[in-house]
Amino acid sequence: MATKIGVPERIIGVTMVAIGTSLPELITTITAISKKQADLSVGNIIGANIMDLTLIMPISAFVAGKPLPISDMSAMIDLPACLLVGLIALVPALLREKFSRYQGFALLLIYAAYVAVTCFI
Repeated sequence: MATKIGVPERIIGVTMVAIGTSLPELITTITAISKKQADLSVGNIIGANIMDLTLIMPISAFVAGKPLPISDMSAMIDLPACLLVGLIALVPALLREKFSRYQGFALLLIYAAYVAVTCFI
């Protein structure tokens, strides 16, 4: 349906991967926040990302039998966007030990900019 309305395949793919990998963390985080256990939600998010980087990526490379390729587009747009989101999400939270609405607003703006840049490239 998305391709029929002109959404680039790149956006569709990134969105599907993001939903598939982040939905369990989102549910856990919402549950932890509703039970007033913010430490659990932060630990879950950080732990899941560390697990993805230190376990899932190497296993994928091992199964493929060769290094995983990365496109020029990913190196120029996706990786810097991930680093920026990580910095905005984690650094202030680790320094102040809480999240702010401004962080959420900034993350939404970055996501909108990322989608816009990705659609027009």
